[in-house]
Amino acid sequence: MTLDKNYIKDTLKKLGQKYGVRETLEDFVYCCAYSLSNLTNFNDSREKEYLNISKKYEKEDFNSFASMLSALILELNKDDCEDILGNVFEELGLHDKGRGQFFTPLHISKFMAEDIRNRAFIDSVFDKENIQNAISKKGYITIADECCGSGRMLFAYLKLLKENNVDLKNVYFEGADISNLCCCMTYVSLSLMGASAIINH
Repeated sequence: MTLDKNYIKDTLKKLGQKYGVRETLEDFVYCCAYSLSNLTNFNDSREKEYLNISKKYEKEDFNSFASMLSALILELNKDDCEDILGNVFEELGLHDKGRGQFFTPLHISKFMAEDIRNRAFIDSVFDKENIQNAISKKGYITIADECCGSGRMLFAYLKLLKENNVDLKNVYFEGADISNLCCCMTYVSLSLMGASAIINH
């Protein structure tokens, strides 16, 4: 058994035969988000929701969530990592085509992060010197996306910052989306990549 993106997809398909693929993905993502958030800011209602989700599953099936989380962490720690949750979501055909829900391809997101002004609320194209100057003046910078989907723009910018050795302790990520699932996918991926993030639904 290799813990990778295919393991996540295969496990979701297998569990989906009992619980529904979309519902299982949602439950997995929500449990990850609740667990990560409660590490730094414990909230009893999140804990109760986590426990309610766990009760829907047989013990062995719910234990698969931990293995999927391990696979996600391993994938996100690869040098060529990508938006794993967003890709799995799309590859399983779970996006809402009727509402125009399509995620921007990661290579396009990276291009936009490098070259497009003010998408991420920075006054100029990506420039390490400008970013370091902004951090020196304010102590931090904010990267934001008001329609984040699975977080690909934020994720691309995070990778760009890492590639340029910008200390993530000085970067604050903020996102928003009308889909709670998308918000949680973004939050989980950014958090597991070491970012400080608040994603608003």
